[in-house]
Amino acid sequence: MKNINKISIIVPVYNAKSYLSRCIDSILNQTYQDFELILVDDGSTDCSGEICDKYASNDIRIRVFHKPNGGVSSARNLGLSKINGNYVIFVDSDDFLMPNHLEILAQYAEIYDWVMTSRKIIDEDNKIRNEYNLSQKIEAHGKLQVDKVCSNLIFYILVTNKLYKASIIKKHNIQFINNSHVHEDRIFNLNYTRYVNSLIMLPESTYCGVINPHSLTHMHYVNLIMFIISAEAMDALLKNKELGQNMSNHAAYYMFNFYLRAFLGCLYYPFSILGIQKRILLIENIIKSSRNTVLFSQYKTMIPKWIVKRIKYYYKKIFSRIILKCKSK
Repeated sequence: MKNINKISIIVPVYNAKSYLSRCIDSILNQTYQDFELILVDDGSTDCSGEICDKYASNDIRIRVFHKPNGGVSSARNLGLSKINGNYVIFVDSDDFLMPNHLEILAQYAEIYDWVMTSRKIIDEDNKIRNEYNLSQKIEAHGKLQVDKVCSNLIFYILVTNKLYKASIIKKHNIQFINNSHVHEDRIFNLNYTRYVNSLIMLPESTYCGVINPHSLTHMHYVNLIMFIISAEAMDALLKNKELGQNMSNHAAYYMFNFYLRAFLGCLYYPFSILGIQKRILLIENIIKSSRNTVLFSQYKTMIPKWIVKRIKYYYKKIFSRIILKCKSK
């Protein structure tokens, strides 16, 4: 196959010693070899940093950057500042790639602004827990089609099964939001979507996401300030008025959801996690932050519908947990 320009692979690493070697080996064993691997050690307290350095000493395509712990967004942003390739992909350090992942992405990289593969969810026993794939590829050309196709949210949400053009990221200074790990992937993708004129979603499940019970995804009590930060990032995107109608509605709904999650957290978080004074301050911050957003100037009529949608969601979630508890007895 004809070689395209180099792909920069960014892997943020934090205390991932149990998964890291499998992740890196899956990248080095790709059938497509024109890449650089950027490993960002985000202040790991285990031997992850040493593992990164060992791999880098044996392969000139690997560069390692060590930094104080600042979260996955800051690690990815550091990686973005170091890229030399014309294309970028992100891989989480507990995940791994099928051998043809890069080759499949590279086939379409010159044609489309955005290339997405399907993905598998793997449990700790290496069994496929779920698979999100298409029966056939889906293409979009032009802003209207891109807006419509991106409403397929299963493929849209995460950054880790996608190939991005470095030129778009650099020209528009697209970065991950700092100080929040609440839907940081979604916000990055919404930002990138503003400049996408073509994309393709592929049916091959070549990205393997691993269920890691110690990852941020499984944190039960998230710092509620992060929901406010993410909501404000959504508001800034919407005020730019560069998203299509479908994705604007999507962004507004999630902004509403972030404020709702922050408010509900003020009600149900245990006092050992959140004291009364902090609850009061947070509620004041939620009211102050949301007051001047597009939620109440452009999407006010949608809020009752969204409230009903969230009630149904939480009802199903609580009901499913009750069923699971009953089955475990």
